[in-house]
Amino acid sequence: MHDRSGDGFRFCGTCFTHSSGELPASGEERPSTTRARQIQTESLLHIEHISINGVRGFHGPTAASELEFPVPSDGRGSWTVLAGRNGSGKTTLLRTIALALVGPSFARNLVPDFDHWVTQGADTGEVTVAIIPGAEDTGSAAGMTSGTPFTGALLWRQNRAPRGGTRVTGPEDVSDDEIPRSGPWAEDASGWFVAGYGPFRRLEGGASQAQRLSMSPGPVSRLASLFNEDVSSAEAVEWLKDLHLRQLEGRSHAGERLAFVTDMLNDGLLPDGLSVDRVDADGLWVRRGDHTSALSELSDGYRTVTALVLDLVRQVFSLEEEGAYGYSESGVPAVFVSGVVLIDEIDVHLHVSWQKAIGDWLKRHFPHMQFIVSSHSPYVCQSADPGGLIRLPGVNEETAPRVVSEDLYRRIVFGSGDDALLTELFGVDSLYSPQAEKKRQRLSELEVRVLDGSATPGEIDEYVELRHTLTSSLATRVNEVSRASGTERM
Repeated sequence: MHDRSGDGFRFCGTCFTHSSGELPASGEERPSTTRARQIQTESLLHIEHISINGVRGFHGPTAASELEFPVPSDGRGSWTVLAGRNGSGKTTLLRTIALALVGPSFARNLVPDFDHWVTQGADTGEVTVAIIPGAEDTGSAAGMTSGTPFTGALLWRQNRAPRGGTRVTGPEDVSDDEIPRSGPWAEDASGWFVAGYGPFRRLEGGASQAQRLSMSPGPVSRLASLFNEDVSSAEAVEWLKDLHLRQLEGRSHAGERLAFVTDMLNDGLLPDGLSVDRVDADGLWVRRGDHTSALSELSDGYRTVTALVLDLVRQVFSLEEEGAYGYSESGVPAVFVSGVVLIDEIDVHLHVSWQKAIGDWLKRHFPHMQFIVSSHSPYVCQSADPGGLIRLPGVNEETAPRVVSEDLYRRIVFGSGDDALLTELFGVDSLYSPQAEKKRQRLSELEVRVLDGSATPGEIDEYVELRHTLTSSLATRVNEVSRASGTERM
């Protein structure tokens, strides 16, 4: 234990207390500490690339072939966004990644029935993933070293059923490597952190049968909501209540962990002046000014994003790994475990301003995590790392998923949201409503007649009115910009 005299704090790895033994009060400045064991970027658990063929919509010309993902670097997590129209396979891709990371045994717990998993008309479906193990990831196979890639492969077979139709069996382990069996796919392996979240992220409810998945040991609980929409993050709230109770009982680390979670949630996650006030037997309470409310009383946006962060922190803490969390040199509360986090429709229920911020916030507070998310939002895409913006083809396109070109990436990341929407990534033909499009078409017709002198007085009046109507939004925008610069025109 390192004692820094004169400042009233003692440090123990990444945890801290006052020298009196008490935690700093809420709102009091906390010390900046760094993780006791430093991890190099090449020693972080991450996916290098993945190939999928014969799984649902990924087959033949639309199969994914060594689709690459960026890795966390420079102390910031990586952010990969899967973008595409509805039905393009974003959810299937995320789920297939998850199954490839946890192996056949855990896969059958997550998906009891793989019927319709193999592409119709195909005999087999296969996924191959290249994994880079991190420093915390253990395995008994010879040749497994931190930072050295290995591959795991799963195969499903589509067989004819005795009474007609087909039946899918698998997944089978068809890996050339021995490492997956004794590493990420082994039931007794430690490390290999992977978590996944579906679009229905909520703090309460959940069907009882589905909810049992979230209480299973190992990766099944961490991936349950990605595969079953009836699974909630209710366990995260119960975990907070348990920390509160343990703190009252004087249990080791309970108060420290509760303070850390509060610090993290209060570090720019909640907008509009909202902050965590306390945790008690009734759950999590938030404050805005002099008013406090239970988190459960707030809108879906607040609950959804809080559920995600709380559950992710809870899952990391369940590893009981030393040095798993702490404070960066700049004082940011951060989780230092490496792993892969999969999130389907990250933008669900989030206001545009939140969509713009969520990627950078998660990367800053989980600097060793590789985030792979799906989204329909151009603002979520703007946080994508170089090489981390992947376009999935539409239903009628015979092309493979691919990382977008550098030119398209720059246009989306450095352009406006409108610029992004008009690119091939989103396929929006016009930013105007159908009603506005009709008026603009009529304006064009009248403009021709006005210019060649054939317009009637009534048509001229209509032309003037349409010009006023269709340019008012631009004028409004000019005034907004003028107000921002202090030069508003009267």
